[in-house]
Amino acid sequence: MPFSQPTFGPDFPASNKPTPTLTEGEPTKLLLAASKGYPRDYALIAVALYTGLRNAELCHLPISSISIAGYITGTIQVPAAIAKNHHPREIPTHPDLSTILSDFLSWKQTHHQSTEPDDFLFVSRFTGLPLSPRDVQRIIGKLGKSTLHRRITPHMLRHTFATRVLRRSNIRVVQQLLGHLHVSTTQRYTHPSMTDLDLAIRNM
Repeated sequence: MPFSQPTFGPDFPASNKPTPTLTEGEPTKLLLAASKGYPRDYALIAVALYTGLRNAELCHLPISSISIAGYITGTIQVPAAIAKNHHPREIPTHPDLSTILSDFLSWKQTHHQSTEPDDFLFVSRFTGLPLSPRDVQRIIGKLGKSTLHRRITPHMLRHTFATRVLRRSNIRVVQQLLGHLHVSTTQRYTHPSMTDLDLAIRNM
């Protein structure tokens, strides 16, 4: 089944130096490469980029968090049971992500994987058990090396999400979406570039 291939705009400054975020064009390259592989991995990376979920949250996300009666919901629910500090939150579902998740649920059904509300969204193809944080690190790391030729981690995708949202909103919005109890934690995820500084002065 073909999966949609969203395109991320040029939101990140290009750089030859290692950064905690993906740079310009890298999110699109990563998603495009993932779309040609195992559908679970494509959906996993898309969720990470479009929601900023923590690694452990990705592993334990139940299907009920993204779907009701087979339909993708307008918000992704992060229940207290899997959230850090047991602080639940809601993340609006981006239209591109909604399409990807709908395709993924259809794929799971045709491949005899459970889509019951209480079951996990991302499971091992061999055991049917939920992915472990190490599994997610391996999946993202392997794709990052083969596609972007550098080390990519789940935390970098979370950081990329935070940076992308901040450039369209404010730090309080980022704080809520990331599930931080204190804004001081969120500030560690924000690294304005010279382009950001320049735009801030020009838009005064």
